[in-house]
Amino acid sequence: MILQDNFLKIKSKMHNVVKGFISLSKPEKRFLLDMLLGVFTTNSFNLMSISRNLPYEISIKHIHKRLQRHLSNNIDMMNKINDY
Repeated sequence: MILQDNFLKIKSKMHNVVKGFISLSKPEKRFLLDMLLGVFTTNSFNLMSISRNLPYEISIKHIHKRLQRHLSNNIDMMNKINDY
């Protein structure tokens, strides 16, 4: 429970950071937030590790698939982020 509380505090802070990226769509912001939280909590860029540590009520397989899809489809999003 303590770990979940810390995760929610971190998520709240990171949400404020992601909110600043005005040119990103809502799904892109959610992806960015999930990736930031995942990398921060796992100290890894491995998508499966990140998927395991995100507190969603859906299967890890579906989370992994969503992250993978966003990562492969959103090269433009990465360019937008680099513009900041």
